[in-house]
Order: sequence, then structure tokens, then C-alpha cells
Amino acid sequence: MNLDQEYLQELNTPLSVQQFSLFEKLYNDDSTNKQLQFNYAWALIKSDSKELQMKGVRFLSTIFKSSPDKRKECLYFMSLGNYKLKNYELALKYLDALILAEQEIGNKDLNKLDELKLRIHDDIKRTTGNALIGIGIGVSVMAVGISLVNKFWGNNNSHRG
Repeated sequence: MNLDQEYLQELNTPLSVQQFSLFEKLYNDDSTNKQLQFNYAWALIKSDSKELQMKGVRFLSTIFKSSPDKRKECLYFMSLGNYKLKNYELALKYLDALILAEQEIGNKDLNKLDELKLRIHDDIKRTTGNALIGIGIGVSVMAVGISLVNKFWGNNNSHRG
């Protein structure tokens, strides 16, 4: 299992109530500490609650703006958070920004970021495919319904003559 698969597996494994409470307590005890903010944001993203996940992404965005030394980490985890929220376009935007930042400093080893980008693109295709199938089924059901209504009304109207 590669690093991104491990992060994605970890991303979808919520913390226990005790673990989450610890991160929350540490953050509440010193909310100005950027590392504690970051850790709490990650704990929020790992939760099953969409509301908490969005809060975690917002925390990371705030850290990104105020802590230049945490920007790359924030971009990566904002990408993962948005991926989990199925905000695929935002996930790609943050991932592209991270890839650009890595390229600017001469980092040539971008395989794990490229793999994550491919996975997001695959999920976009899968989601789009599922949506098209759903639309197709909906149109088919509607056509059958219209057909039945026309048949019923057509039969009733022909007897009135």
C-alpha cells in the first residue's frame, strides 16, 4: 500500500470519541498553537460528520493563510478533506497548487501526488457515470409513465365519441 492509499484509508477512519476529545481539548487549551490547530483540523476531517469535515477544511484554510511554513501540508490535507467531502474540483485545485509549489522548489518526485490526482479524476468519472446512469433511468421511467398516461387517456377519450 502506498502512502496516499494509507492516508486515504486513515482519512476514512474516524477517531474514537476519546481521541477526538483529546485533540479538541488540546486545541481549546491553546487555540493559538498552529500545530494544535492543524491536528484538530485533521481530527475534524476524519469525523463522519460532514459539518465537522467542512469545519476542518476551513481551519486548514485559515492556517494556510496565516502560516507560510504550513502551506504545503495544508494544501495536501485541504485536498484530502475536499476529496472526502466529494468536492473533487476543489480537491484538484489544492492538489495542483501543491504540485506547482513542489515543482518550483525542484522536487521531481511527485508520484504520490500524481497518483492522488489520478484517483480523484477516476472518482469524478465514476460519479459522472453514475449520474448519467441515474438520469437515463429517470428519463426511461418518465417515458414509460407518459406512455401509460397517454394510453389511459387515449382509451378513455376514444370511448366518449
